[in-house]
Amino acid sequence: MRKILLAAVFFSIASYVFFALSGLAPLPPDFNRYSLLTVKTGSMKPALSTNAVIVVDKQRNTLFNTGDIITFHAGDGRLITHRIVAAGFDGDVYYITKGDANRSSDLQPVRRYDIFGRVIFVTPAFLALFIHFLRSPAALYTLLGLFLIMLVRSASALRS
Repeated sequence: MRKILLAAVFFSIASYVFFALSGLAPLPPDFNRYSLLTVKTGSMKPALSTNAVIVVDKQRNTLFNTGDIITFHAGDGRLITHRIVAAGFDGDVYYITKGDANRSSDLQPVRRYDIFGRVIFVTPAFLALFIHFLRSPAALYTLLGLFLIMLVRSASALRS
């Protein structure tokens, strides 16, 4: 009976982690301030490699510094993550951004209301692969399979 209980607890925790990383489970209020995003291009190499998972602090009502890496909404709705290379004020604060691997700055300044948040953590490559796996349907099937295996083994151990 104890093994079944442990298997159920393990499955519950693993399921919650999977759904939280997938964005399907509610997170405690303090965690809603953060987003996990995947870097899709090499414009920020070497600081952010392609497919790296970044943690973005979505607190937007703050001023950012030159050198900060921010994620912002582009004119076409995409999220872009670049470094602030300059800041200015023309009645409101704006930022000039540039990808580390790009030769020139972005054409449009980034306004405060376009900012999604500031990058506060970049996962190492091996951890990024694990997080990508957890966000995939294969992870759900793997967790379900492990749970069923543990359940069957626990039930057979109880019969013996």
